[in-house]
Amino acid sequence: MNASIKLVYIVIKDKQIIYADTNLTSFLRHIKTIIPNIESKKTFLNKINEEEVLFYRNNLGESLDIYRYINPNYRLNNKI
Repeated sequence: MNASIKLVYIVIKDKQIIYADTNLTSFLRHIKTIIPNIESKKTFLNKINEEEVLFYRNNLGESLDIYRYINPNYRLNNKI
């Protein structure tokens, strides 16, 4: 993974990545179309910081897993 990317939020459905984003605001805006009852940004951030993975069901009853992947290769300002 690119060393300039600090973390990625990922949505998985049926063992397939269906959406990923590095920006939390953009991520939540898109996810609201899939999971209308998702928490506010602050609540979501608190939950994802405490847990490895969050589990949701959308309106169709599909199970969705949300992960926050922290890049182990991240370097601030790409300095080696």
